Amino acid sequence: MPNSVSLKLGKTYIKIISTASFVKKLSMWYSFLIADEHCEEDTFTICVDFSGLPSDGKTEQVISYINDVLTVQVPNKQNYVNVYADYINNTGIILLKSTFEWEKEWADWEFCFRLIVSIFLFKKKHLIIHCAGLLHHNELYIITGESGAG
Repeated sequence: MPNSVSLKLGKTYIKIISTASFVKKLSMWYSFLIADEHCEEDTFTICVDFSGLPSDGKTEQVISYINDVLTVQVPNKQNYVNVYADYINNTGIILLKSTFEWEKEWADWEFCFRLIVSIFLFKKKHLIIHCAGLLHHNELYIITGESGAG
């Protein structure tokens, strides 16, 4: 049985299937989003695989979005980070290199995850923004600015 964790974003669930160690790390980093329940109709399932692909020497990032299918190649030192998302069937794959180092290459994972999820949520009329927020007397204040400024 594959290891998985479900994250709850509003009324939407993101189910991530991967290795036990990766799921454990995600559960720690995203502990505030962990969901016990699961709703099939509002769930996007992402499989994270560490088989990696040999680098072909390209240095540019390639992104394609055609007919509700997203494909992304992000070059890194030895292997590509590959992403495939099918928004008709609510499934996605993130292929990371086999020698993935969590602390050093977190940005590769986070970029791919945010990219897949933000498009899925946008199709459901939700929006992910990078900001600081403050909830005061049931009103939400969003503070934007340069990343890390707050």
